[in-house]
Amino acid sequence: MRYAIVRQSDSVVRSIVSADDLETLMMNCPQGCDPVSCPDVSVAPGDWQLGPSGFTPRTMPEPTPAVLRADLIAKVKQDAEDQRMRYMSPGGAKKAVYSMKQAEVEAYNALATTAAGRVAALLGLAPVARGRRFRFALAEAAARGETDIVKTIERYATGADASNTGTARIEAVEQVTVEKLQAAKNLAEMRAIYAAVKWQ
Repeated sequence: MRYAIVRQSDSVVRSIVSADDLETLMMNCPQGCDPVSCPDVSVAPGDWQLGPSGFTPRTMPEPTPAVLRADLIAKVKQDAEDQRMRYMSPGGAKKAVYSMKQAEVEAYNALATTAAGRVAALLGLAPVARGRRFRFALAEAAARGETDIVKTIERYATGADASNTGTARIEAVEQVTVEKLQAAKNLAEMRAIYAAVKWQ
């Protein structure tokens, strides 16, 4: 038979026990608890309690504003991190590579103010200087069989623009939402703020 082990102090189901004899049942019933026949398989420890009409889902008390605020802010930060990973690859090493590629895009843009001027300045660089400034672009162009690293740098720029635009939007939403939650006065307002978050 199936029994719920119910705490005497608060009538909460502490555990579920299957026992065919009294000795087994009492061995699994600690002091301060009572065994109660429980054929309902949906009854689970911690989430149910015994009342006058039988077992019912446990009614959890409302959190305090401080507790809910902290919980929702933590959720917002985790949601934001999950959203950021849509634009970024996991791993510190990969992020470092993206940063170095971004640096190559900035170095190329700094060569001149016009596209023609940048190409001319790039071609005018000594091979050693070009290799030091554009290691990733040179390596990728060689791997692709391309002689023009400008195409590679432009691909880096396109990818960085999309990633940076997405992560900037997520950062802004996160920051504003956290500030709203910190200023919220009651539970309903906090829940409404969290429910209204739009990441995209």
